[in-house]
Amino acid sequence: MSAPVSPTVMYSSAATFLKVLNQIGAIYEVLKETDKAMEAYRKVIVICDNNSRTKGAHAAYPGAIQAGARILVSRQKNDEALALLAKYDTSRSKSYGPRVLEASGDIYAAMGKKDKALAKYEEIRKFITGLNAQKKSSYYERYIERMNKKIKDLK
Repeated sequence: MSAPVSPTVMYSSAATFLKVLNQIGAIYEVLKETDKAMEAYRKVIVICDNNSRTKGAHAAYPGAIQAGARILVSRQKNDEALALLAKYDTSRSKSYGPRVLEASGDIYAAMGKKDKALAKYEEIRKFITGLNAQKKSSYYERYIERMNKKIKDLK
Protein backbone atom coordinates (compact mmCIF):
# COMPACT_ATOMS: atom_id res chain seq x y z
CA MET A 1 0.00 0.00 0.00
CA SER A 2 1.47 3.32 -1.04
CA ALA A 3 0.77 6.40 1.04
CA PRO A 4 -0.67 9.44 -0.73
CA VAL A 5 1.81 12.18 -1.52
CA SER A 6 -0.46 15.07 -0.60
CA PRO A 7 -0.82 15.64 3.15
CA THR A 8 -4.29 17.08 2.68
CA VAL A 9 -5.74 13.95 1.08
CA MET A 10 -6.26 11.91 4.25
CA TYR A 11 -4.89 13.86 7.20
CA SER A 12 -5.94 17.03 8.93
CA SER A 13 -2.48 18.52 8.95
CA ALA A 14 0.82 18.16 7.18
CA ALA A 15 2.55 17.51 10.51
CA THR A 16 0.27 14.55 11.22
CA PHE A 17 0.77 13.17 7.73
CA LEU A 18 4.56 13.43 7.99
CA LYS A 19 4.54 11.83 11.44
CA VAL A 20 2.46 8.93 10.13
CA LEU A 21 4.81 8.42 7.18
CA ASN A 22 7.78 8.26 9.56
CA GLN A 23 5.91 5.74 11.70
CA ILE A 24 5.18 3.64 8.61
CA GLY A 25 8.88 3.74 7.78
CA ALA A 26 9.77 2.65 11.31
CA ILE A 27 7.33 -0.26 11.14
CA TYR A 28 8.83 -1.40 7.85
CA GLU A 29 12.30 -1.19 9.41
CA VAL A 30 11.21 -3.45 12.26
CA LEU A 31 9.82 -5.87 9.67
CA LYS A 32 13.20 -5.73 7.86
CA GLU A 33 11.51 -4.32 4.75
CA THR A 34 14.02 -1.53 4.30
CA ASP A 35 13.06 -0.71 0.70
CA LYS A 36 9.53 0.12 1.84
CA ALA A 37 10.92 2.00 4.86
CA MET A 38 13.13 4.10 2.59
CA GLU A 39 10.14 4.85 0.37
CA ALA A 40 8.22 6.23 3.37
CA TYR A 41 11.19 8.28 4.59
CA ARG A 42 11.87 9.63 1.10
CA LYS A 43 8.27 10.83 0.87
CA VAL A 44 8.73 12.81 4.08
CA ILE A 45 11.99 14.27 2.77
CA VAL A 46 10.48 15.24 -0.60
CA ILE A 47 7.46 16.89 1.00
CA CYS A 48 9.66 18.82 3.43
CA ASP A 49 12.18 19.78 0.74
CA ASN A 50 9.32 21.38 -1.17
CA ASN A 51 7.98 23.31 1.82
CA SER A 52 10.39 25.45 3.83
CA ARG A 53 7.95 25.59 6.78
CA THR A 54 8.09 21.83 7.32
CA LYS A 55 11.84 21.57 6.75
CA GLY A 56 12.81 22.41 10.29
CA ALA A 57 9.58 23.08 12.09
CA HIS A 58 9.14 19.63 13.57
CA ALA A 59 10.83 16.28 14.01
CA ALA A 60 9.55 14.58 10.85
CA TYR A 61 12.22 15.96 8.51
CA PRO A 62 15.36 15.28 10.56
CA GLY A 63 13.83 12.02 11.74
CA ALA A 64 13.33 10.81 8.17
CA ILE A 65 16.81 11.97 7.21
CA GLN A 66 18.42 10.14 10.13
CA ALA A 67 16.37 6.99 9.52
CA GLY A 68 17.19 7.01 5.81
CA ALA A 69 20.87 7.49 6.60
CA ARG A 70 20.75 4.61 9.07
CA ILE A 71 19.36 2.32 6.35
CA LEU A 72 21.97 3.50 3.86
CA VAL A 73 24.75 2.79 6.37
CA SER A 74 23.35 -0.71 6.91
CA ARG A 75 23.67 -1.16 3.14
CA GLN A 76 27.27 0.13 3.31
CA LYS A 77 26.35 3.25 1.33
CA ASN A 78 28.14 5.63 3.68
CA ASP A 79 28.69 8.39 1.12
CA GLU A 80 24.98 8.42 0.27
CA ALA A 81 24.14 8.48 3.98
CA LEU A 82 26.45 11.45 4.52
CA ALA A 83 24.91 13.28 1.55
CA LEU A 84 21.45 12.67 2.99
CA LEU A 85 22.47 13.95 6.44
CA ALA A 86 24.04 17.03 4.81
CA LYS A 87 20.59 18.04 3.52
CA TYR A 88 19.52 19.06 7.02
CA ASP A 89 20.40 22.59 8.11
CA THR A 90 21.65 21.79 11.61
CA SER A 91 21.28 25.41 12.69
CA ARG A 92 17.48 25.07 12.46
CA SER A 93 17.12 23.01 15.61
CA LYS A 94 18.96 22.91 18.92
CA SER A 95 17.61 19.38 19.39
CA TYR A 96 18.03 17.77 16.00
CA GLY A 97 21.06 19.71 14.78
CA PRO A 98 23.48 17.96 17.16
CA ARG A 99 21.92 14.56 16.42
CA VAL A 100 22.43 14.95 12.68
CA LEU A 101 25.99 16.18 13.21
CA GLU A 102 26.70 13.24 15.52
CA ALA A 103 25.35 10.75 12.98
CA SER A 104 27.66 12.25 10.36
CA GLY A 105 30.60 12.12 12.77
CA ASP A 106 29.86 8.50 13.62
CA ILE A 107 29.81 7.54 9.93
CA TYR A 108 33.11 9.33 9.32
CA ALA A 109 34.61 7.58 12.35
CA ALA A 110 33.45 4.18 11.07
CA MET A 111 35.01 5.01 7.69
CA GLY A 112 38.31 5.78 9.40
CA LYS A 113 38.09 9.48 8.53
CA LYS A 114 39.09 10.70 11.98
CA ASP A 115 39.65 14.34 11.03
CA LYS A 116 36.16 14.68 9.57
CA ALA A 117 34.61 12.84 12.53
CA LEU A 118 36.45 15.08 14.99
CA ALA A 119 35.30 18.17 13.10
CA LYS A 120 31.64 17.08 13.42
CA TYR A 121 32.00 16.32 17.13
CA GLU A 122 33.74 19.67 17.71
CA GLU A 123 30.94 21.40 15.81
CA ILE A 124 28.46 19.86 18.26
CA ARG A 125 30.46 21.11 21.25
CA LYS A 126 30.57 24.63 19.78
CA PHE A 127 26.86 24.50 18.97
CA ILE A 128 25.92 23.48 22.51
CA THR A 129 28.42 25.83 24.14
CA GLY A 130 26.88 28.67 22.13
CA LEU A 131 23.39 28.01 23.47
CA ASN A 132 21.94 30.54 25.84
CA ALA A 133 22.51 29.40 29.43
CA GLN A 134 18.73 29.26 29.97
CA LYS A 135 18.37 26.75 27.12
CA LYS A 136 21.06 24.42 28.45
CA SER A 137 20.06 21.44 30.51
CA SER A 138 21.55 18.28 31.94
CA TYR A 139 20.72 16.72 28.57
CA TYR A 140 23.24 19.03 26.89
CA GLU A 141 25.79 18.49 29.62
CA ARG A 142 25.57 14.73 29.00
CA TYR A 143 25.79 15.38 25.26
CA ILE A 144 29.01 17.35 25.76
CA GLU A 145 30.40 14.52 27.92
CA ARG A 146 29.57 12.01 25.18
CA MET A 147 31.25 14.19 22.54
CA ASN A 148 34.32 14.60 24.75
CA LYS A 149 34.54 10.81 25.06
CA LYS A 150 34.19 10.30 21.31
CA ILE A 151 36.85 12.94 20.67
CA LYS A 152 39.18 11.35 23.22
CA ASP A 153 38.62 7.90 21.72
CA LEU A 154 39.49 9.13 18.23
CA LYS A 155 42.70 10.89 19.27
